[in-house]
Amino acid sequence: MLEELNRISFLYDFYSFFLTAKQKKAMELYYFNNLSLGEIAAEQNISRQGVYDLLRRAVQSLEEMEEIMQLYSRYNYRKEKLQKALNIVSQNNFKSFNIKALKDIIEELLEENEN
Repeated sequence: MLEELNRISFLYDFYSFFLTAKQKKAMELYYFNNLSLGEIAAEQNISRQGVYDLLRRAVQSLEEMEEIMQLYSRYNYRKEKLQKALNIVSQNNFKSFNIKALKDIIEELLEENEN
């Protein structure tokens, strides 16, 4: 659940400008302010089902944008590679295979950045 919330939060950060004002407000209230569907419905003057549908469509739009643009996937890829490089550097163990591993990680990041 926390992983899904984290994903939605990142997708919102990357793609929220594609959402309507109502979708943005509902997402902020539900995901970031932890309001219930009923509380959001009362605030927005719509039914709970309306809030549910609004949130579902908003998340679906964010997922569709991610499928096209892949910003979150690329972010995770770079983060994983940088964490590997940091782990090698943090060990202060610069043997030749570690230097090669760092070189490989940097080359992968540079190649990914060109795509």
